[in-house]
Amino acid sequence: MLVIGTTPDYVDLIASRWPGRAVFLTHPEVRAGASETPPPPGTEILCDLTAVGEAIELVADAGHIGGWRPSGVTAYDCESLYLAAQLAEELGFPFASPSAVAACRNKLASKRLWEAAGVPCPRAARVRTVDEALGFREEIAGPMVLKPLCGSGAELTFLCRTRQEVATAFGTLAAGLARHADERLLGSLPGDSEGNPREVFAAEEFVAGTEFSADFIVAEGRVSLLRTARKIPHPGATFGTTMAYVVPSGLSDPVMRGQLPSSLSAAACALGVRRGLCMADFILRDGLPVLLELTPRPGGDCLPDLLLHSGGLDTIGAALDLAEGLPVRAPSAQEWCPLVGLRLLAARSGALARIDVTGADDDERVVLCRATKAPGHRIILPPDDYDSRILGHILFRPAGEEDLVETCLELSARVRVSLEGEP
Repeated sequence: MLVIGTTPDYVDLIASRWPGRAVFLTHPEVRAGASETPPPPGTEILCDLTAVGEAIELVADAGHIGGWRPSGVTAYDCESLYLAAQLAEELGFPFASPSAVAACRNKLASKRLWEAAGVPCPRAARVRTVDEALGFREEIAGPMVLKPLCGSGAELTFLCRTRQEVATAFGTLAAGLARHADERLLGSLPGDSEGNPREVFAAEEFVAGTEFSADFIVAEGRVSLLRTARKIPHPGATFGTTMAYVVPSGLSDPVMRGQLPSSLSAAACALGVRRGLCMADFILRDGLPVLLELTPRPGGDCLPDLLLHSGGLDTIGAALDLAEGLPVRAPSAQEWCPLVGLRLLAARSGALARIDVTGADDDERVVLCRATKAPGHRIILPPDDYDSRILGHILFRPAGEEDLVETCLELSARVRVSLEGEP
């Protein structure tokens, strides 16, 4: 299997859990900054992940030297999906097409395609100026969300209820995108007609309600749900920040068996995703799913650990299996045990000196504590950076009808984080 452009912790996990199964395409700067040990010699190709021709040549050369040939292509990161689609197309492997990836990546293009197909989603518009953003707010006559055309998660995403909040958010978004260093995540893709993602933004109607996420397999219009999870928003962090995921999600049987698979099938079809393992975010409005985002990769962050411990579902392995043409089985409803995946978010900027999870690990409700950042890691808080604040996660068993927000805050407070220069 060719695994395109994933992070060193995923490389380490895949190489150790399935030795000899994968060859990794990794950007040299990512490997140079990694604390993890590289995979065995001959199983990682360091290359510029923006150069498709170079990647194809290096794969051919490495396979010739190592005596292997690719059996499929997969990716776990949004910024790597387009290269994965191009390589899969070049090598003749099933994957989302480059045009489908482009449609998924562009948050405005996806909404337009969904609207045309009758898939419920927030009303959206392209905005280039503050006046255009204010005009959209007047048009929908309610709160709006201002966000990049493409990006990851809730990065540089703002809820605006007043005219002043629109103006402030627009300035912060424009400044943040102008200095954003990740060209792979924010660069224009071929066929993109919306404009420069650093200068043109997406404005969306704010849809109130509980947010959920799902991993599912789509195969020529048929959808098989692998899992759903309910999101708990963080009460003290930037808008759109998820504090925790809850599985099982608590969605009703009619939604799980009827409305959701139907909506996901229509949404994937409208974007041109014919086959693959996908993730979607949605909100329930009047009992019907309102689609927010869909992308042809499994959910990341704490979700792989959460799903593995709750239902025995290994989504990282499922992506490998599906890309190689192997069957993937979804756990039955009875196989899921209630678990919460709590994300550990730093509250201060600086260089990490120490993280101690033993205070939370001693709690009888806790199943797993995992710190994903090592001393020396540089923490930068939003709006300058949204990923470096994630220090790990805790999995715990909820106790009946307890207040999960309070429990999450309590367990988070037991994790001791110190930065360099602090006592």
